[in-house]
Amino acid sequence: MLDPNRSGEVVTYNGGGDVLLVGSRFEVDGRHAEFMLKTLPPLIRIDTSSDKARLRLYLDLMMAELKEMKPGAMSVAHNLSHMILAQALRLYLETVSEAEVGWFAALSDARLGKAIEAMHSEPSRAWTLEALANKAGMSRSSFADHFRRRVGEIPMSYLAQRRMMSAAERLSQGREPIAQISASLGYASEHSFNTAFKRVMGLPPRQFGRGKEQLSTAT
Repeated sequence: MLDPNRSGEVVTYNGGGDVLLVGSRFEVDGRHAEFMLKTLPPLIRIDTSSDKARLRLYLDLMMAELKEMKPGAMSVAHNLSHMILAQALRLYLETVSEAEVGWFAALSDARLGKAIEAMHSEPSRAWTLEALANKAGMSRSSFADHFRRRVGEIPMSYLAQRRMMSAAERLSQGREPIAQISASLGYASEHSFNTAFKRVMGLPPRQFGRGKEQLSTAT
């Protein structure tokens, strides 16, 4: 096991050879991280027997940067690591089976993917089950049942969670008043927003914002 703090270093083992191992570590925190990570498998294997030209290109570029260490090499390698991760996840989505459950796996479903994309792009819209079903090209009952089976929760619950995650991120930044965030997410009153936020996030938005401020000050 290599020391994870040896960022950017090239380590030679047993004199080196024809294999170069490139690794990246991503640290994520907060409720957004929990929401995303719980939908991913512990290990993703990419089949190298198929043509994965784009992923191979990113890897070759990163290996060249780490070997040559030209000015700005670490910045380039850092950006390439994100591109490699995104491409690996895309390739994983191509292999997801219908038996897998969760938000990420559901993105591989062409019909549900359209509805999920709509909720993510317009979280403030007054979405109804019928409107989301239309996005997926399905009937309301079929969509609701299919969404629950693939995502693991009902569409309106998923939408509420998505809205509150967006609100939590904005509260953490501390740049907008709660009333503004509430209105931008489609809530008729700050009271209804406060109720929804506490139900999903576990505490009122003001308390959530103060907690983030205190954490930032302590850090």
